[in-house]
Amino acid sequence: MRELSIRVVSTPWGNVVLAASGRGLERVALPPPSGGGVRGELACTAAAGGGDAVRGGSPVGGRAEAFLDRAEAWLKAYCRDASRTPPVPVEDLAWERVSGFTARVLRLLPEIPPGETLTYGQVAARLGNPRAARAVGRACAANPWPLLLPCHRVVAHRGLGGYGGGRELKEALLAWERRSR
Repeated sequence: MRELSIRVVSTPWGNVVLAASGRGLERVALPPPSGGGVRGELACTAAAGGGDAVRGGSPVGGRAEAFLDRAEAWLKAYCRDASRTPPVPVEDLAWERVSGFTARVLRLLPEIPPGETLTYGQVAARLGNPRAARAVGRACAANPWPLLLPCHRVVAHRGLGGYGGGRELKEALLAWERRSR
């Protein structure tokens, strides 16, 4: 069992929980769709852990804290102005959490500019497998780093499609990014 250091970052959309180990940023937990106050925050914290030991306020180590510092700085920059956000620190992500097609999908997501969208089918086509739209949807649903790897920018052929933070958050993030352009 890995120990995780966590950090809660306040955003315009609610508290986002970041979890890191010495291997990298392990998880980003979005605010629950229903809001939820303290209960929602606890749900985010539990989701961040994913079966690992979570230590809030008790850092696992300097490396984990450095990963959290960079992720928090990126998230705060995104909240100030989505169009001027620096590149996502992808080298800080614990890529061991994902593999195969899912990793290929997630690595492509930062290429979608803020405020723009691609359909699941378009992402599949960019990866050389145009018939894999559903697999792209599953990969987006499995994204351990939402916001940093912007799966909210991937939409259904008709409509928005799903989102771990809920449809309202997906709409709000896309609207925020479009206003920031």
